Amino acid sequence: MRLIRNTHAIGRLSLILLLLIAFTVGAFLSYLWEIGYIMKLGISVPEKPTVDITNIVFPYQDTSFFNVTIQCPTSYESEETAKITQIVVLTNNNTRVRNVTEVNPSLPYKFLEKGASETFKCIWNWANYTGETVGIVAFLEEGTGPTFQTETRLVNLNIKDARFNSTISVTHFNITVQNAVVSETYVNITDIVVTANGIKQNVTETTPIPWTLNPGDTQDFNCVWDWTDYQNTSVTVAVHTLQGYMNYTIQTTPLPVTLNVTEILFNVANTSYFSVNVTNNEASPTYVNITRIAVAIGNLTVREWTVENGTYVEPAIPYTLYSNSLVTFVCPWNWTEHRDKNVTVVVDTLQRFTAWRTQVTPPPIILNITYVGFDPIDTNHFNITVQNSEFSLEEANITEVHVTIENIIVAKLADDTVPSLPFILPSGADITFMCSWNWSTSSGKDVVVTVETSEGYEATYTYRIP
Repeated sequence: MRLIRNTHAIGRLSLILLLLIAFTVGAFLSYLWEIGYIMKLGISVPEKPTVDITNIVFPYQDTSFFNVTIQCPTSYESEETAKITQIVVLTNNNTRVRNVTEVNPSLPYKFLEKGASETFKCIWNWANYTGETVGIVAFLEEGTGPTFQTETRLVNLNIKDARFNSTISVTHFNITVQNAVVSETYVNITDIVVTANGIKQNVTETTPIPWTLNPGDTQDFNCVWDWTDYQNTSVTVAVHTLQGYMNYTIQTTPLPVTLNVTEILFNVANTSYFSVNVTNNEASPTYVNITRIAVAIGNLTVREWTVENGTYVEPAIPYTLYSNSLVTFVCPWNWTEHRDKNVTVVVDTLQRFTAWRTQVTPPPIILNITYVGFDPIDTNHFNITVQNSEFSLEEANITEVHVTIENIIVAKLADDTVPSLPFILPSGADITFMCSWNWSTSSGKDVVVTVETSEGYEATYTYRIP
């Protein structure tokens, strides 16, 4: 019995040895066959370490990075493992090289063993290359690795229209954005940016954002931005998304609307109203709707008319003023107590255009020189007649008369008049002064005769001496 058992044990051991020998010989013959086939094809087995790029993923919802999986294969002769030193992206039909500056795990990276694989997160914004074919290249310490051609995710964000319409308003614009049907994912609109003259402008979207656009969706956005100072200007409007996709358009805003307050008329004969002339220039691209007229003294608005009480103005507001047009508004306001004041009249429009003009109201003393006479027989005197207007609120205290030739005062006559100065001239009255001055050497010259009051008011008269 023991002999039989030993014989069985030896038989099993021999069988195992034969199988191991057969497996080893078979593997060796298979290796020789494969090498022979490769050599027959003219392909040599690499001697130095190399790598294979096995997978690349561009995430739909984040364009700031991509993932690349790289394997250190076993099909090269060296026992050393590959060491990756750099990863780059080829764009524009492999004509442009884009460096990937941030990689995780960081570079250089050496594989621990042949056959190992690692996925690298590469920080590179591919938003401008959506839907394009790019090449990924891994550089090794021993040389350049393979190039893997792949296509990025396709998201087609379109700006269908950007509308700047001065007929409506210069404080906002509208933009229509579409996520194309062919896009592979939704996007979230997070920001609309305007750049004008190289400066980023403050824009507020009235449409709530973030706003989700699924493939095929279109959305209008109303954007608040005062572009009054950027009329007839090239501006860039860019749309940004949470995912990093973006697009932009370059537009030229409309020609400027030139609205002017050309004249303010204060009639001293009737201080219960004033008139204001407003023009819309012939070069203006649109009409305007005047909706407000206001009167300000300093920083204080003392009177205003709007669409609520605009019927008190003639013609009534709101009023449509077309290009190349003028309108005169008659505005009821008693300005008697505001004589000799800087008054600013402001005109506002529905489109948010504004025009203004500052003018001094007539003084409380209105002095006029109504007559100047030089008698050729008497070259030592001349006569002037001075009037204090009936619309003056006060009597005038005349204190000085002087004569100017070519901007030079040649005679001061405070003590050389009849009647003598100072002289009180009531409102509505006039007086003739005989002034002593030898003008014989000034014959044929233009003189300016000026009368002044103690209150600082004056009247002038230009006369050519005979």
